[in-house]
Amino acid sequence: VSENLIVVRRPVAFEHLDELISSAHIGLALYPERDPNSRYTAFSSEKIARYTKAGLPFIAFANEDYEYLRKMTGCCVLVTSYEQVPDAIKEIRENYERYRSNAFQAFQKIYDIEIASRDLIEFLARA
Repeated sequence: VSENLIVVRRPVAFEHLDELISSAHIGLALYPERDPNSRYTAFSSEKIARYTKAGLPFIAFANEDYEYLRKMTGCCVLVTSYEQVPDAIKEIRENYERYRSNAFQAFQKIYDIEIASRDLIEFLARA
């Protein structure tokens, strides 16, 4: 495609997904805007969890789910069209370390199953 954009079209073994994702600089989560099943992926997508685990800032289509994630963590830039992607890339590149740090923090706060399960277990123990 280009030296700045690499598209992997071959299957990737599950055990190599984190390694492949970690080799990127910016992730894309451009789910179809009008698909109801895609509207609520910010907190349920394995891809988003893996991006944040790798400290990978990402670009996503704006909707209420991703707007809440961005407001809570600052780990992503949101767009409303493909034409805005170059500006989103520029924004991330100019503030890369902040977005990267926010992505790591988002993983710890939201997606890390060790932390999330510990909090749930403690909550249930108090109930």
